Amino acid sequence: MRSLILLVAVLASWSHTADGQTRITRLDAPTVEAGIRQAVQTGDAPRFWVGYSVTRRMYADSRFGWWSDGSVQAPLGELLNGSPDVREAARRALQLQAEENTLVDKEIAVLLRFRGSALDGVRLVTLDSPARLDDERLYWLGLRPDDESLAWLLERWEGTSDADLREELTAAVGVHDAHQRTVPFLLAAAREDGNEDVRDAARYWAAYGLVSALGLQREVRRSDEEDQRRVKRSAIYALVNAREEQAVALLSDLVRNNGDLDVRREALLQLAHLDDGVGLPALAVLARSVNLDSYQR
Repeated sequence: MRSLILLVAVLASWSHTADGQTRITRLDAPTVEAGIRQAVQTGDAPRFWVGYSVTRRMYADSRFGWWSDGSVQAPLGELLNGSPDVREAARRALQLQAEENTLVDKEIAVLLRFRGSALDGVRLVTLDSPARLDDERLYWLGLRPDDESLAWLLERWEGTSDADLREELTAAVGVHDAHQRTVPFLLAAAREDGNEDVRDAARYWAAYGLVSALGLQREVRRSDEEDQRRVKRSAIYALVNAREEQAVALLSDLVRNNGDLDVRREALLQLAHLDDGVGLPALAVLARSVNLDSYQR
């Protein structure tokens, strides 16, 4: 009971510290492209945001956002939809704790920062995390289909020479739960892009897409199972470090032949993190096994 009282007190404080300076304008647009065009045409400040959300199957306690040091900030979802009352906030927090390590469909905001008509940056934020919009207006397009979002993002990726922006767009493409479209693109970017950071991001997100494509995610409902998962992760990491020259072969064999789903998942993700991209050919082989290695521009 004491922990619940403390939780309610914290949430009560949180609900009163939402960013009151960020102005949100909702746009009812037929497509992502049309909504962005409308926002750019009507933008009344030199810098502003255009945002929308997509859904992704992920672990309930997985979050990413933008936090400012030393301040309590409201999640983006509260800025968009209003703060829940204290009891509802407590109920949600306890439900999240109960659902830890279970797979749920979560909304992820794709936040596009503009300077005038030029795209200046991209942020990815789960709606249960803060976005730190720097008191700039947000034009919000709501929940959008993957196809609309990907069409716009891929066109911008192909059209920019700015490596930093291309890296952010790579992550924005990869976060979509549409591995049939994202994995082939990401593998091509990992092979061909001239910037190392872009290639690293593309490998990382391609691996996560392959985890979904190969059905390697599973729910973990007990703390002892999560402890076992950590041990397996550490064992794979130690194995790779001890036998670096054989890392690709070892990891590939684990992904294809090991009977433990967690081991296969961690081995696949480790392939993406090997130095100098040496795991990329193995990722491509795995993609070909599920017909995901052919990207048509």
